[in-house]
Amino acid sequence: MSTPPRKWLMDRITGDSKYGDRDRPSGPCCWVPPMVGWCPGLLEENGCCKMVGQIGAYSSEASRFYLMHLGFMLNLISMLLIAFACLAISEDFDILSKASFGKLTLSDEVGDLAAGTVMHVGLRSVSLSKDDVGIVVINFDQLCEVDGFDAFMKPTDCDSCQSMAPNFAISIMLAAVLVLPTLFINVSRLYSGYDANCSKFYSGVLSLACIGLALNTMFTYKFLCGDKFYQGVVPFGVDGDAFPQRESFYVNYDWQWGWGIIFLIAGVVLKIFELLINCCIPTPSITRERKEQETYEQIQDWDD
Repeated sequence: MSTPPRKWLMDRITGDSKYGDRDRPSGPCCWVPPMVGWCPGLLEENGCCKMVGQIGAYSSEASRFYLMHLGFMLNLISMLLIAFACLAISEDFDILSKASFGKLTLSDEVGDLAAGTVMHVGLRSVSLSKDDVGIVVINFDQLCEVDGFDAFMKPTDCDSCQSMAPNFAISIMLAAVLVLPTLFINVSRLYSGYDANCSKFYSGVLSLACIGLALNTMFTYKFLCGDKFYQGVVPFGVDGDAFPQRESFYVNYDWQWGWGIIFLIAGVVLKIFELLINCCIPTPSITRERKEQETYEQIQDWDD
């Protein structure tokens, strides 16, 4: 089998595409990546990329213009929201109080144990504000060593958050980073002369990876960290032990979502919509049709 014509692809890599009205993105970072030209059979012309490329119901230039602009804006906002959620990794009290994943407010039902306590739970530490203690930040790896922390969770669960802290941090940072290349792809797909099967395919792969990492952060945080803290009304004994045989105090633990996880959820929702927009727009037929590719070979350059 003869080698397929690839001038159309190489021109999209070098910024010289003569497809359509010859408009192009302003920066090379938004053209087809050079590595596609090194191995086009694997990265552009494989059956999977072609199959994904032809999917979509909105092939007109007007649809491409409006939908890809919308996708770019959703992507940009999603990246900012996820980046804000990354602030929950911080160990600074002021940042944690604004970007935590959970807020635990204690109030006394019977007795005087809570003393106006508010805790913000991040991804590596907790910030604690207590009337009789003041302000303090405690790393997850110190929870088991802090005297009196059994007033917030069972002693057997004190290391649960620390064991998952690396997973939280790595997953959410990777999720934020993976949005960036899809922004460049959004711009390249705005121009039919610079769209390619690989652009649509790998944009989808990166978006799915971003969504998966964000969901991993949310669910592992909820089930393996957040849910380990006391919630609802908890009885305490005279010595401060939770769930004693003889109850002396009752403390209400009011758990609320922090802005960090709220922004992360919003970022994931926007990312899902951006992924759907990417799927709705098929790549130009020249990316799959041999006859069109051969015709493109005959188009003269500007200097000819």
